[in-house]
Amino acid sequence: MTDPLAGAECYSALAILSGRTPPPVREDLPYDPYFRYVDSRYPTMPTPESPGIEVHNNVPLAHLGRSGRYIRQDWMEPSPYDDDAQARVTLTALGTLHHECMRHAGIVQRRMTSGIPLPERRALQHVEESMLSLARIALVPLAETGDRHAIKTLVLAAEERVHAIPGLLPFCVGARANLASPEWPVVDWRPDMGAFGIIEDCIRQGTKILDRRAALQDIDEDSAGIVRRATPTGRKGPHPGPGPVDDRYPGPEDAPATDLPADMEPEGVEVFPASILDAVGKGENKTAVKQTLGSALGARLPLAEVPADWDAWEAELVGEAPWLAAVPRALRAEHEGRTHWRHTVLCVEGPPGAGKTRIIRRIARLSELPYVRINSESASDTSTFGTSIRWMSAQAGVIERELAGSRCASALVHYDELEKAAGSRQSNSGKITDLLHGLFEQETAQSWRSPWLGVPVDVGHLVHVATVNSLGGLPPSLMDRMRVIRVGEPGPEHLAGLAARISGQFCIDRGMDPRWGTIDGEELAALAGVWPGGSVRRLQRLVDGLLRARDGAPGPRH
Repeated sequence: MTDPLAGAECYSALAILSGRTPPPVREDLPYDPYFRYVDSRYPTMPTPESPGIEVHNNVPLAHLGRSGRYIRQDWMEPSPYDDDAQARVTLTALGTLHHECMRHAGIVQRRMTSGIPLPERRALQHVEESMLSLARIALVPLAETGDRHAIKTLVLAAEERVHAIPGLLPFCVGARANLASPEWPVVDWRPDMGAFGIIEDCIRQGTKILDRRAALQDIDEDSAGIVRRATPTGRKGPHPGPGPVDDRYPGPEDAPATDLPADMEPEGVEVFPASILDAVGKGENKTAVKQTLGSALGARLPLAEVPADWDAWEAELVGEAPWLAAVPRALRAEHEGRTHWRHTVLCVEGPPGAGKTRIIRRIARLSELPYVRINSESASDTSTFGTSIRWMSAQAGVIERELAGSRCASALVHYDELEKAAGSRQSNSGKITDLLHGLFEQETAQSWRSPWLGVPVDVGHLVHVATVNSLGGLPPSLMDRMRVIRVGEPGPEHLAGLAARISGQFCIDRGMDPRWGTIDGEELAALAGVWPGGSVRRLQRLVDGLLRARDGAPGPRH
């Protein structure tokens, strides 16, 4: 397996955040890690006219590399260390470089999902990784001078890679704890100062928190009789990692165990306490609650177990949709080594027609998780989550109905096209995203005030997955609570498997012999001529037309 921090990456931001490369300390110049990285990645000045191997022969990356070298050279002018203006100019230049790298990386990523040949796609993948590395390392000096936005962005970048580089976890945990204080860091940086030692402090703080959590976890699991299952390969599963940064996240001293593993005692979770009946008012309200919740009222509902064989689970899902492999792998990283499904919040961003909805539905079915799909585009207000039991139009929310109907405390809740959620916060009925903030925080979800019942219920064991075509329509406060997974479209190399699956489903839907759906080489070549990759929906229409054409074709099929 290739070392994710090999070569010039040993000087990258991810290496610094994981402790692989020493972070800046207070007597260092905050720009030192950036200078080391640029010297290693771009030993000579890249030339856009003839890009060298260090920029993978990519012209935009050559321009970005030149910007990196220029920033390095400008700082080396005589006595810049005491020049406040030069320091501010450099900080501004690094912020601009980060923005441009991220913008170009997005352009490259879109090109990679446009059906280009595999060799070119692999070359572009190297380009994208180099752009992202340059973007992240530009944030390190900004973070070391106390820029909170830069620190948050580094945390999000680290969380996206923590499943591949477990050493990033202490930084993520420590940074989240420190960012919980609006006053941190407390000193304004000046050019005559060194680095603040922020990354070093975060790693040290995170290590202490993780050690304490491990000790508390051992005590809690011993008392509850919980056995944490090892992964089938015998290796210890990675820690699932923290959620996205939130300034309001409680500090480690205030809440030392709020995101401990959610594996509960064997007898389950009391989702709907029996005391609900005393709070809903008149007798007909109590009758309605009893009818809707049934035997789930006052009962301890079991948690759904995770797959016994993660390797087989992942292989089946990735085999069906390899271009969406990041989705099941992210869920596995969140749960591997656990016994039950835990509170998780993911956002899958990708182009329309990529198969995002299907992979979420398949994950729920293969995992034997109760599944709820909320079509956000048609949800014009918050009534999706219920209306008050005290109103004439009272109705239970989709979450209460699903948990009560399945008699399980776990479920996968799918918010389809969440960025298109209708409604308005200025209206009386509100918008569904208004209620997601509490659901997406585990601590508040475990005591979530049900709009239907008007009392707290425990829905803190759900897997929340939003699928979006773009992040543009989502409130920033909601995005901070989600881990974003970016996916692309299938390419021509996926045609054979996709066409076979679609044709097989076509036969099942029409009650036909599945063998009728077999697509021969000539038909596959015809499909390849009109479908170079892209939307699965378009391929479905093409396969449907091909199979329907057989019905009208004369003579037997050869």
